[in-house]
Amino acid sequence: GFSGVLKGAVIGPVMSLCSACIVPIATAFRRRGAGIETTVAITQGSSTMNLPALIMASMVFIPLIGGSRIVLSVIGTLVLGSVVAKVIGDKQALASSTNTVTPPILPDESSWKDTLTSASFELIQSTIRQAFRLGPVMVVAGFVSGLAIQWISPQTVTTWIGDDVLGILVAATLGIAVNVPLMFEIPLVAAMLLAGMGTAPAASLLFTAAAAGPITYWGLAKVFPLRGVIALGVSTWVLGGIGGIVLLAVTAMIEDQREFSFRADYSKTSSTSQTTLPIGNIEVILPRIWGLPVPEDYRYHQGANQYKVLGEKSESRISEE
Repeated sequence: GFSGVLKGAVIGPVMSLCSACIVPIATAFRRRGAGIETTVAITQGSSTMNLPALIMASMVFIPLIGGSRIVLSVIGTLVLGSVVAKVIGDKQALASSTNTVTPPILPDESSWKDTLTSASFELIQSTIRQAFRLGPVMVVAGFVSGLAIQWISPQTVTTWIGDDVLGILVAATLGIAVNVPLMFEIPLVAAMLLAGMGTAPAASLLFTAAAAGPITYWGLAKVFPLRGVIALGVSTWVLGGIGGIVLLAVTAMIEDQREFSFRADYSKTSSTSQTTLPIGNIEVILPRIWGLPVPEDYRYHQGANQYKVLGEKSESRISEE
């Protein structure tokens, strides 16, 4: 029940592990008799609600993006477990819990030295097994991600994950389709913002990329029925999408040049007289992430979410010289 959710919400953030690394711990709790709500809350709390990630997101991004990450993380930790348990069903959840519970181990007369030595060997063996299981997958995923980034152009990023509803849905889909190390979603989203991603899709990706991924689902499938794993993935995607859509609606109300649409038209904002700043001038692009004032000789290109060089100095700067 909800008491189990609260227990998981307390245990998870203390672990501070990514959505892949927390799976062995969460499944161990499940096999020891923890409920479905507790297991999901531990997974979500560790990967999304850990304090270092929340502080870093708040410091790096503008308040709208950082605040949305905090809100979505809390909601995900408190709600997703109940959704999964509801889909699995009370009887099925009870039967699954009964089948996976490990009988309690009675105290023995072993000394602390023997116990610590045995536990250390078991830890090393478990670490090696997990490294062989997850290591190759993570290495391949890293190479594939790097190749994808090399092939994707800023215009493609803007077209598919710009500030519109379609961009939010694409970003949420990408988020649940990848596993990233702890807090790696922060530089990932920052790089995508520089490449042309919209603010609302950024908020959606910042949550979903941290919340879960293929390895998370694969690990939880050992203690959850298949429909429970599917429910977790779908509910994570829905929550990330809703968060991005709400943020898009808010920005459309508070910013004159922003509009709420399913597919925005960015062709009107493109101009051959404008050239994109090279990455070496990142000090000009960084204010987009931190929410600082735009330098006078640059203007914000709403469609591509990048700063563009005007090609000539403004009249005020010329008069000063």
